[in-house]
Amino acid sequence: MRPVHKNLLFMQTDVWLLQLLQNYSTFLVCMLLGAVINRDNFLFRLKEDLKEMVDPDFRLPAQLMSEEVLTDVERQNVKAGNSLQERNDVLLNFVLQKDEAAQRRFIICLNDTHQRHVVNFINCDGGKQFAV
Repeated sequence: MRPVHKNLLFMQTDVWLLQLLQNYSTFLVCMLLGAVINRDNFLFRLKEDLKEMVDPDFRLPAQLMSEEVLTDVERQNVKAGNSLQERNDVLLNFVLQKDEAAQRRFIICLNDTHQRHVVNFINCDGGKQFAV
């Protein structure tokens, strides 16, 4: 076996640590969402408020497709809406029809597309709970 150069070993360790931190942050979000998704359809209760808050235009549809939350046909239906509220209504209807795992991925996608305020709103039961 050939000796590995020190710098290469450190570079591999840095990449591994970065991947670990990214996975850990996703894990923490999932852990926080565990209580959110165990509900009498938590997202459904917040749907009317979420229609006003979610930005369905920026990177969210592409992110939802890459996470297999939306299909291409569903994404096109979301984009076909005239107003922000119509696009969000279509989007949320699709998400609410999905299983619990897809709903978790939806919330993670919100976080990944810099919509943390929406994630906080969901985690705090629409502002009824205090988040520390």
